[in-house]
Amino acid sequence: MKARFSLIFADVRTGIVLDAAGAWNTSSVRFEPAFHTLSEAIAEKNRLLAAFDSTEVTVVDATGEIETVVYTRAGIRRAGMVGKPGRADLPRPAPLATLLASDPYGPRFAARLRAIAPTLPEDLRSIDQLDPEVGRAAIACALGYACQAQHIANISLGRAALLDAPRAWLLRTLPDIARATLDFADSWEARRLLEVASFVDAALLRSLVGELQSSTNPEVREAASDFEHSA
Repeated sequence: MKARFSLIFADVRTGIVLDAAGAWNTSSVRFEPAFHTLSEAIAEKNRLLAAFDSTEVTVVDATGEIETVVYTRAGIRRAGMVGKPGRADLPRPAPLATLLASDPYGPRFAARLRAIAPTLPEDLRSIDQLDPEVGRAAIACALGYACQAQHIANISLGRAALLDAPRAWLLRTLPDIARATLDFADSWEARRLLEVASFVDAALLRSLVGELQSSTNPEVREAASDFEHSA
């Protein structure tokens, strides 16, 4: 069993959803005055964790960006700012040049790319003219940031790097590189990949939705279903 609740920082209200099946049913969300301090929210999380196998906390700030943290009795399983859940119309990341200037995440990402080729990340826009192995390695690195990272700064850097690559070349190469780089059975990575595809191309999104709907992981199928009507 799971317990889920959302902290709405815009107006300091909390919606609590308890669903034995673990499904997120927005029609059952109830908002009521609850926590005014972080310590109160942590106390509620601990209370729920004592009664349920896991507690999923969704924090929503005034901009609508969300952070989901899944607590289990063994510790934190997932955490990260990921945008509005279950939507293909996420805001596009800032330009890569802007994100690269943001310390410390931007310079670290640039260093990772320069380790692949000294002309990166500057040559991402002409990556189709570089050695094919260099291009594949750079896209694999960007996919790792976009789909495996937990922090929104790293996720955004990966997304922006992918969007800097020539679109036609990216559409030809991304599916195979994604299969070699990511775990399609992992719901976090699958959902982040669908978000990437929603930025890149509608046909690519439809293809991935169809593939992930046959996953043996119900959370991956749920992610694919969330994007089905946007594909």
